[in-house]
Amino acid sequence: MRLKDFLYFSTIAKYKSYSKAADELFISQPTLSQAISRLENELGVKLFDRDNLTVSLTSVGKIFLEDANEILAATDRLKKKMKNISESNYGTIRVGSSQFYGSFIFPVLIPSLKENYPGIKIEITEESSDQLETMVESGDLDFAFIPLPITAGHLTSCHMFNEKILLAIPDEPSIYSKLKLTPDKHWPYVENFSALAHENFMLLKKNNEATNKSRCFM
Repeated sequence: MRLKDFLYFSTIAKYKSYSKAADELFISQPTLSQAISRLENELGVKLFDRDNLTVSLTSVGKIFLEDANEILAATDRLKKKMKNISESNYGTIRVGSSQFYGSFIFPVLIPSLKENYPGIKIEITEESSDQLETMVESGDLDFAFIPLPITAGHLTSCHMFNEKILLAIPDEPSIYSKLKLTPDKHWPYVENFSALAHENFMLLKKNNEATNKSRCFM
């Protein structure tokens, strides 16, 4: 038996017609008839009952159809898997992020990857920005979502998005008077940061960089 014999048989069973199956398979009807006759002789059973108008499965043909469809489905899955491997759509991606960035990046990124690359396994690491940079350098991660600045000049980066840093200040006229707030449709922004040079700030912990740009490093 050849793989195309299963396809020929399944297509005839689907359309209950040699002529329609031949059209679907882009082969001549005599060629299709000869292939089925050869298959029946090889198996020693009759797969179809035929008359001038209709084609129907025999009881043995119904049993054979179940296995034939399983073989065709398994073949299709195997072809897709091999295609994914050949196109590098199969394997493991090791990605890193801080817990802060991961909380809103991964809920969007992971479902999209799973839908478009079902053969890809994703391993996630959450660490501080400097540790993630070190892990990308050493090859322990394939890429990471971290903010600027970085210290390793040989890492390749691509711009992902801009983020706004919000300044929370007390509702005191003395501080407002120091700032020049430029109107914006969403938030006013500060032009004169030097006016806050002697104010106390609550910042991120050491080794957690924060800038107005975030990048993906590979």
